Amino acid sequence: MSYHINILRTKNGNYDPIQLDELQKPSISNLGFKLDETQSIPTLTFPGNSTFIAGYADGMIWTENPDDETIFKMVELAQQLNARVRGDEYETYELSGKTYKHPDDDILKEREIAAGEAFLLRDIRRQKNIRNGIILLFIILGGIAYIFGKWLEN
Repeated sequence: MSYHINILRTKNGNYDPIQLDELQKPSISNLGFKLDETQSIPTLTFPGNSTFIAGYADGMIWTENPDDETIFKMVELAQQLNARVRGDEYETYELSGKTYKHPDDDILKEREIAAGEAFLLRDIRRQKNIRNGIILLFIILGGIAYIFGKWLEN
Protein backbone atom coordinates (compact mmCIF):
# COMPACT_ATOMS: atom_id res chain seq x y z
CA MET A 1 0.00 0.00 0.00
CA SER A 2 1.34 3.43 -0.83
CA TYR A 3 1.58 6.44 1.44
CA HIS A 4 0.30 9.77 0.12
CA ILE A 5 1.13 13.26 1.24
CA ASN A 6 -0.63 16.40 0.08
CA ILE A 7 0.08 20.07 -0.04
CA LEU A 8 -3.22 21.67 0.85
CA ARG A 9 -4.59 24.89 2.21
CA THR A 10 -7.39 25.16 4.74
CA LYS A 11 -9.19 28.01 6.47
CA ASN A 12 -11.58 27.57 9.39
CA GLY A 13 -12.11 23.87 8.71
CA ASN A 14 -12.71 24.28 4.97
CA TYR A 15 -10.49 23.55 2.02
CA ASP A 16 -9.08 26.61 0.25
CA PRO A 17 -7.97 25.16 -3.11
CA ILE A 18 -4.53 25.97 -4.47
CA GLN A 19 -5.00 27.42 -7.94
CA LEU A 20 -2.89 26.07 -10.78
CA ASP A 21 -1.68 29.56 -11.70
CA GLU A 22 -0.17 29.89 -8.18
CA LEU A 23 2.31 27.20 -9.20
CA GLN A 24 3.64 29.48 -11.92
CA LYS A 25 4.77 32.21 -9.47
CA PRO A 26 8.42 33.24 -9.61
CA SER A 27 8.84 32.21 -5.96
CA ILE A 28 7.97 28.65 -6.97
CA SER A 29 10.34 28.51 -9.92
CA ASN A 30 13.06 30.16 -7.79
CA LEU A 31 12.88 27.05 -5.58
CA GLY A 32 13.61 24.98 -8.72
CA PHE A 33 10.15 23.51 -9.24
CA LYS A 34 8.92 23.08 -12.80
CA LEU A 35 5.23 22.83 -13.72
CA ASP A 36 4.28 20.55 -16.62
CA GLU A 37 0.71 20.99 -17.86
CA THR A 38 1.09 18.79 -20.96
CA GLN A 39 -0.14 15.63 -19.20
CA SER A 40 -3.73 14.81 -18.24
CA ILE A 41 -2.72 15.55 -14.63
CA PRO A 42 -0.45 18.59 -14.25
CA THR A 43 2.80 17.65 -12.52
CA LEU A 44 5.52 19.43 -10.59
CA THR A 45 9.11 18.26 -10.79
CA PHE A 46 12.18 19.23 -8.83
CA PRO A 47 15.42 17.91 -10.28
CA GLY A 48 18.00 17.15 -7.62
CA ASN A 49 19.49 14.32 -5.63
CA SER A 50 16.18 12.49 -5.85
CA THR A 51 13.62 13.39 -8.45
CA PHE A 52 10.53 14.92 -6.93
CA ILE A 53 7.36 14.37 -8.94
CA ALA A 54 3.97 15.50 -7.68
CA GLY A 55 0.57 15.66 -9.29
CA TYR A 56 -1.99 18.44 -9.05
CA ALA A 57 -5.70 17.70 -8.68
CA ASP A 58 -8.68 19.16 -6.84
CA GLY A 59 -6.71 22.14 -5.58
CA MET A 60 -4.04 19.96 -3.93
CA ILE A 61 -0.55 18.81 -4.80
CA TRP A 62 0.17 15.19 -3.95
CA THR A 63 2.84 12.54 -4.18
CA GLU A 64 3.22 9.01 -2.91
CA ASN A 65 5.87 7.19 -0.91
CA PRO A 66 8.03 10.29 -0.35
CA ASP A 67 11.49 10.15 1.16
CA ASP A 68 12.61 12.72 3.74
CA GLU A 69 14.13 14.98 1.08
CA THR A 70 10.85 15.03 -0.84
CA ILE A 71 8.88 15.90 2.30
CA PHE A 72 11.32 18.73 3.00
CA LYS A 73 10.91 20.07 -0.55
CA MET A 74 7.13 19.85 -0.24
CA VAL A 75 7.18 21.80 3.04
CA GLU A 76 9.31 24.51 1.36
CA LEU A 77 6.84 24.65 -1.52
CA ALA A 78 3.85 24.72 0.87
CA GLN A 79 5.30 27.72 2.69
CA GLN A 80 5.42 29.66 -0.60
CA LEU A 81 1.73 28.82 -1.16
CA ASN A 82 0.61 29.66 2.41
CA ALA A 83 -0.32 25.99 2.63
CA ARG A 84 0.84 22.94 4.57
CA VAL A 85 1.91 19.34 4.00
CA ARG A 86 -0.39 16.63 5.37
CA GLY A 87 0.07 12.87 5.41
CA ASP A 88 -2.40 9.99 5.28
CA GLU A 89 -2.70 9.95 9.06
CA TYR A 90 -3.75 13.65 9.11
CA GLU A 91 -0.35 14.69 10.43
CA THR A 92 1.05 18.03 9.28
CA TYR A 93 4.79 18.23 8.56
CA GLU A 94 7.16 21.02 9.58
CA LEU A 95 10.54 21.92 8.04
CA SER A 96 12.23 20.29 11.04
CA GLY A 97 10.69 16.96 10.04
CA LYS A 98 8.42 16.95 13.08
CA THR A 99 4.68 16.59 12.72
CA TYR A 100 1.71 18.03 14.55
CA LYS A 101 -2.08 17.81 14.48
CA HIS A 102 -3.61 20.80 12.65
CA PRO A 103 -6.91 21.97 14.19
CA ASP A 104 -8.71 22.04 10.81
CA ASP A 105 -8.03 18.34 10.30
CA ASP A 106 -10.43 17.17 13.03
CA ILE A 107 -13.29 18.90 11.20
CA LEU A 108 -12.13 17.75 7.76
CA LYS A 109 -11.61 14.16 8.91
CA GLU A 110 -15.13 13.99 10.36
CA ARG A 111 -16.58 15.36 7.09
CA GLU A 112 -14.55 12.94 4.97
CA ILE A 113 -15.58 9.96 7.12
CA ALA A 114 -19.25 11.04 6.91
CA ALA A 115 -18.96 11.46 3.13
CA GLY A 116 -17.39 7.99 2.83
CA GLU A 117 -20.11 6.43 4.95
CA ALA A 118 -22.82 8.18 2.88
CA PHE A 119 -21.18 6.87 -0.31
CA LEU A 120 -21.10 3.33 1.09
CA LEU A 121 -24.73 3.58 2.18
CA ARG A 122 -25.78 4.66 -1.33
CA ASP A 123 -23.71 1.81 -2.77
CA ILE A 124 -25.30 -0.73 -0.41
CA ARG A 125 -28.78 0.50 -1.35
CA ARG A 126 -27.93 0.21 -5.03
CA GLN A 127 -26.59 -3.32 -4.52
CA LYS A 128 -29.78 -4.31 -2.65
CA ASN A 129 -31.92 -2.91 -5.45
CA ILE A 130 -29.94 -4.83 -8.05
CA ARG A 131 -30.10 -8.04 -6.00
CA ASN A 132 -33.84 -7.64 -5.43
CA GLY A 133 -34.34 -6.95 -9.15
CA ILE A 134 -32.49 -10.14 -10.07
CA ILE A 135 -34.51 -12.17 -7.55
CA LEU A 136 -37.76 -10.67 -8.90
CA LEU A 137 -36.67 -11.49 -12.45
CA PHE A 138 -36.10 -15.15 -11.51
CA ILE A 139 -39.46 -15.30 -9.71
CA ILE A 140 -41.19 -13.94 -12.81
CA LEU A 141 -39.27 -16.33 -15.08
CA GLY A 142 -40.13 -19.21 -12.74
CA GLY A 143 -43.81 -18.20 -12.82
CA ILE A 144 -43.76 -18.00 -16.61
CA ALA A 145 -42.04 -21.41 -16.82
CA TYR A 146 -44.64 -22.91 -14.45
CA ILE A 147 -47.56 -21.47 -16.46
CA PHE A 148 -45.96 -22.60 -19.74
CA GLY A 149 -45.39 -26.08 -18.28
CA LYS A 150 -49.05 -26.35 -17.21
CA TRP A 151 -50.12 -25.15 -20.64
CA LEU A 152 -47.99 -27.87 -22.29
CA GLU A 153 -49.58 -30.57 -20.05
CA ASN A 154 -53.00 -29.76 -21.55
